Amino acid sequence: MSHKDELINKIKGLGPWFHNVEVMDDISTREICPSEGPQPIDHPLQRWRALEPHLPKSMNGLNVLDVGSADGFFSVEFAKRGAHVLATDYSKKMINRVEFLANAMNLSISTKVCSAENMKIEGHVDIIFNLGLLYHSRHPLLLLENLWSIPHKVMYLETTITDGEESYLYFKPPQEGVHHIPKWFPTKSCVCEMLKFVGYKKIEVFEYTTPSRFFLKAEK
Repeated sequence: MSHKDELINKIKGLGPWFHNVEVMDDISTREICPSEGPQPIDHPLQRWRALEPHLPKSMNGLNVLDVGSADGFFSVEFAKRGAHVLATDYSKKMINRVEFLANAMNLSISTKVCSAENMKIEGHVDIIFNLGLLYHSRHPLLLLENLWSIPHKVMYLETTITDGEESYLYFKPPQEGVHHIPKWFPTKSCVCEMLKFVGYKKIEVFEYTTPSRFFLKAEK
């Protein structure tokens, strides 16, 4: 069996995949074994294109924490730019996929199975990435408070939002046949107020082509 065939079989065995990661030429995880759902086959490429222009051009030597890494698309991209990445997720199956990618692509990614609301990290982190996680949390403010307690300089946050000028969270119960967990949808001002409340001093909001999503950089 060729190396390519071995990779394809491993991807199938670890799937289905939520993230589409190009492991090598002509081998991409979600194209081989996609999970069900409305996301496009290249997910989360659109979100990456919104984030990438705001990142340091070189991430060599930076310690990065990818909170709620899922299958590891973003962790892979950070590591490809030279960062030392710690990918965390509550799902062992997803962390198994991240570990496979790190080994197959020879990237500096370590992993930890844990909840973002109570995770403990030793040492200093340069950048925390909190991407597509806040609205999935049962306790979004607790999540932000816990991430604040981790020594770091900057956090990039991306989340789904709801309409409205006032600061509030909209609770959406699970939809039968669509997803099995409830979601919190904050307004833009709610996200900013929560970040200020936990202690962030500077918040920079970025343009996002999708009106239902919100993307910013918060600094201590």
